Amino acid sequence: MKVSELIEVLQSADPEIDVVLSSDSEGNSYSVLDSAVIGYTINDDRDVNLSALTQRDIDGGYTEDDIDQTGTGRPCVVLWP
Repeated sequence: MKVSELIEVLQSADPEIDVVLSSDSEGNSYSVLDSAVIGYTINDDRDVNLSALTQRDIDGGYTEDDIDQTGTGRPCVVLWP
């Protein structure tokens, strides 16, 4: 993903929400950004969930179990390598 593409995605996001970076499980690797997705939440335990289930999510194998069940998540943008 190029900076211009990221800017386009971020312009449609609330500027006050968190930005979340996915990484390896040990948090010590960096990758070229592939995509940025709005429609997730993150809670204080850093659990990331879908904020709602779309047809695209269903087609991708996600279910109701992947939605923030606690209601404690804050909206965020997830950046995927």
